[in-house]
Amino acid sequence: MSGQPSKYKSEFCEMLIEHMSKGLSFETFANVVCVSPDNVRSWRKTQPEFKDAYKIGCAKRLELYEKIGLQLATGKIKGNSSVWIFAMKAFFKYRDNDPVNNVTNVQVNYDSLPEEQKLKVLQEALKQLEQKELAE
Repeated sequence: MSGQPSKYKSEFCEMLIEHMSKGLSFETFANVVCVSPDNVRSWRKTQPEFKDAYKIGCAKRLELYEKIGLQLATGKIKGNSSVWIFAMKAFFKYRDNDPVNNVTNVQVNYDSLPEEQKLKVLQEALKQLEQKELAE
């Protein structure tokens, strides 16, 4: 950082949490505060409060996607479960044929399942994700 003062501000922590709780990525937060993604990655390494905000933001982002998945699985919202599965793979590192994150069981036609089965399938996928997170 060539001797220039950092553009970091402590209020960015709450802004980051809010940004990520909407389902948006950490990297796109750089656009919100008009800096490069390298800057926000650097702040995560050098600013303990920002690193904590990042972790909280990640948890809130995951919570949002889990709620969407539950709503899809139980028919409370209409949507494409394949798109949700793709997002879980892209954003949260779900992988097919991975014993920890096996979402193959989730790739079913939700519309053809009874309501209680829809919920069981999604709860199992979420349980697997929680186990992975605890292991990390």
